[in-house]
Amino acid sequence: MTLGLTIPALDGRPLGATLFPAATDTGSVVVINPGLGLRASLYHPLAAYLAAAGHTVLTYDYRGMGASAGERVEASFVDWARHDCGGALRYAVDELKAHRLSVVAHSTGGAFLGFSPLAERLDRIVCVATQMGYWRLWPGARKAFMWTLAKVVIPTMLATAGYVPGRRMGWGDDIPAGFARDWCRWLDHPDYFFGFPQETGELAFDRITASMLWYSFSDDNYYAPKAAVDAFPPHLPNASIQRRHLAPGDLGRQKLGHLGLFSRKSADDLWPEVAAFLSAP
Repeated sequence: MTLGLTIPALDGRPLGATLFPAATDTGSVVVINPGLGLRASLYHPLAAYLAAAGHTVLTYDYRGMGASAGERVEASFVDWARHDCGGALRYAVDELKAHRLSVVAHSTGGAFLGFSPLAERLDRIVCVATQMGYWRLWPGARKAFMWTLAKVVIPTMLATAGYVPGRRMGWGDDIPAGFARDWCRWLDHPDYFFGFPQETGELAFDRITASMLWYSFSDDNYYAPKAAVDAFPPHLPNASIQRRHLAPGDLGRQKLGHLGLFSRKSADDLWPEVAAFLSAP
C-alpha cells in the first residue's frame, strides 16, 4: 500500500511525496533523497522493499521535478538542499513521528544532508555514489568531459533554453537554471560547495553523528568515480562511515553503474544489505 502526499518544504513550498507504510511499525522512518535530475518514482521499488522490512519510507521530489514540478520554477542548490530535503526530514519527525530517522541518499542527494537543521537527528545514512563535484577528481579524459559539461554545454543550454532540458537530452528530468548555475560554478573549486560559505550559509556536516554506509561502484566513472566519492567523507568528521567500493563482478553482475543499486536486480544482493544496515541497533 502507498499513499500520495503533499508535504511542505521548510519555506512552505508544496512538494509531491509518496509514503510507504511499514509492514510492521517499528518507529523507523527512512527518507529517500533522489539524485540530480532523477524522479522519486525511480526509488519506489527499493522503498517498497524497505517497507516490507519494517521501515516507513518517504520519497519526494525536489521543487521543479517529478511530482513537485507544476509550472517551471526557479530553484537553487540551497533550495533543494536546505528547504526541500529539510522539509522532508521535518515531515518525518513531526508527522510520521520517527523514533529512528534514516536517509537513503543517491548521488547529489547525499550532499544535501549537511544543509538540514535536522542533521544531528539522523541515526543511519546510506549514501549511494555521493561525490565531491570538483572536476579534477574525475579520471583521465573524463576530466575534460566534466569541464566541458560545466563550462560549455550547460551554460549554452541555460543561455538558449533558460534551464537544462534533461528530458529532451535523455538525462532524466529538467533541471532548474539556478541549481545548474550553482553546480557549474562550484565544480571549479577543489572544495566544491564547501568553498562558497557565503552562498551555502551555515552547514552542519560536522554535526552528523550517524552511522553511514557509503557506496561507490567501479563502473560509475562518468558520474561518481571513486576518487570523487572518497573526497567527501572527510567532511563528516563525527560520523561513523563504512565505505563500500564494489565492482559488478563482486556480485556476479555485468553492470552496476550509477543506478544499479536501485534496480530490482539488486533485490537479491544489495537491498538486503541496505535493509540490514538500516535495521541494525
